[in-house]
Amino acid sequence: MFHKLFCILLVLTVASVSLISQEKQKPYDQQQLSSLKTDIKNWNEWREANSRIEINLQGADLSKLDLGKANLSNANLEKVNLSGSQLREANLEGANLKNANLQDSDMAGANLSHANLTKAQMQNSFLNSAQFYFANLQDANLTKTTMVHTQFIRANLENVNFTGANLYMARAMGANMNNVNFTEANTFYFEYFGASVEGVKELYGQESDLANEKQVALLQKGASAWNKWRQENPKSYINLHGTDFSKINLTQVNLSGADLEGVNFSETNLSEANLEKANLTGASLGKAKLNKANLKNATLEGADLQYAILDGANVENCFLWKANMKWASVSGVDLSKAKK
Repeated sequence: MFHKLFCILLVLTVASVSLISQEKQKPYDQQQLSSLKTDIKNWNEWREANSRIEINLQGADLSKLDLGKANLSNANLEKVNLSGSQLREANLEGANLKNANLQDSDMAGANLSHANLTKAQMQNSFLNSAQFYFANLQDANLTKTTMVHTQFIRANLENVNFTGANLYMARAMGANMNNVNFTEANTFYFEYFGASVEGVKELYGQESDLANEKQVALLQKGASAWNKWRQENPKSYINLHGTDFSKINLTQVNLSGADLEGVNFSETNLSEANLEKANLTGASLGKAKLNKANLKNATLEGADLQYAILDGANVENCFLWKANMKWASVSGVDLSKAKK
């Protein structure tokens, strides 16, 4: 009797462990998975109407699917299988793609800004014009990947394997490229102004046209000295690529028409600054003060404006495509005049 009871308990225990194991292997939301696979248009409409619902597709098999323009922003896609899938112009901003399989995928024009791609497998994928602003790709494998015009501005690329990759005209201003492997990679016109390159292997890209050191030193002295010099040198090209100007006072500074791509203005006071026609692509402006700043015709593509104060700023024709304005203060700002 005791032996039979023991055997029954043993069977029940094994069954329970098996169910728990299966649950761990498939932690994704089955209803969300089915909806995504069925119709992208309906999926995107549902996401827009239910923006607060967490998307959990962890470990799901999404291989060889057409997910072009799908809204997967902030989704949990850890360990997901997206190999061979079509993700052109998909929105993956802030998504968790840690340990994801993206081999042989087509992600041209996709937005992966602020995404976590730690240890992602992306071999042979097509990433032309994709956006990786501030993304974390540490230890990712991008062997033989095509990345023409791809943006890695201020991304974490530490230990990434770019062996045999095509990085023609790609940009990584201000990125962490420590210990990156560029063996046999095409880095013709690859730009990495202000990037950290300690321990990099076989990088032959373009780091000429670095930020003008004299201009950097002058601006660090403050707006008064800078504005006086600009008044005396109105035709000078302003190149401050990837420079760190965080936490300084630049009230009423004249940076009109300046090349400020990848510049760090975090917590900087730019109140009443003249930034008309300035290039602030991929710039970090988190918690910056931009009260009454002139941003007319400025480019802030992919810029980080989280918690920034833009009260009363002029954003007429300002290009804000893929700029992160979460929790930014925009009192008195007519965003309808900006371009997105």
